[in-house]
Amino acid sequence: MSEISIGDILKVSIVTYKERWKTLLLISLISTIISTSTGIFSIIITSIGISLLQVLLLLVNLVIMVISVYFTSRLFVTLIIASNNSLSNEDVIIFHSYEEAKHTTWRYIGITLLFGLMLFIPILLMIFGIFNGSLMDISLPIRGILVIVGLLPAVYLSTTFYFSIYAAVLYPNETSVFSYSKQLVKGNFFKVLIITLIPIVITVPIIASSFYQNMNEISVGLQLIYSLVRSIHGMLIAPFTVLISIVAMERLEKTKENGHFHKNVT
Repeated sequence: MSEISIGDILKVSIVTYKERWKTLLLISLISTIISTSTGIFSIIITSIGISLLQVLLLLVNLVIMVISVYFTSRLFVTLIIASNNSLSNEDVIIFHSYEEAKHTTWRYIGITLLFGLMLFIPILLMIFGIFNGSLMDISLPIRGILVIVGLLPAVYLSTTFYFSIYAAVLYPNETSVFSYSKQLVKGNFFKVLIITLIPIVITVPIIASSFYQNMNEISVGLQLIYSLVRSIHGMLIAPFTVLISIVAMERLEKTKENGHFHKNVT
């Protein structure tokens, strides 16, 4: 069975990003504008003193957030479709990709929610282990155990089922995207883990700053600036993350085809 090359995956992803950056970044930009606007609105609302107006605005914000989730999800699906077409050297028309995304957006949202539920308990254990100071008095050794107990299944699940989200979009007839991803990762777990970690490593400064304990205590202006910086960073990283994931997925499929791998497609 042939092996995948992380260097090759990175090279193809970077070259494609350089060639199609205008189209891919535009999709990412639109999604970022929607999510950032929602976030800024939330920050402004929380800065208002407790009042009937704030309660009403919170309800309005809740509705806006739900709508935002749908459209940002649809735009991410659009980005997946556009990236896949770019890798196939096809012409990418954003409007056409966006229309095509309509058919798999809810499927994507559902799979993403299931994926998140899988990781909920492991991540919760890690949070208790790392940030329990203000919640309960847990000794340092116990906190370390909680982190390890949460980290191991989180790494396993997030790596094993990593491609399920992309399969949900690219293979709408795939009856079990989680099983598909598991079969795809089998035998290449650590390489897939490295691939999933590359975008995370790039975003470490942003991720780390989000855990700043006094984030809610800084001025509204600084919160808005931080939100904007985080959004720009995410906008630039999103296309690369999608590209590297799809390229890895394609390379893994080829190795599995050589090993008599079959997807369960109806």
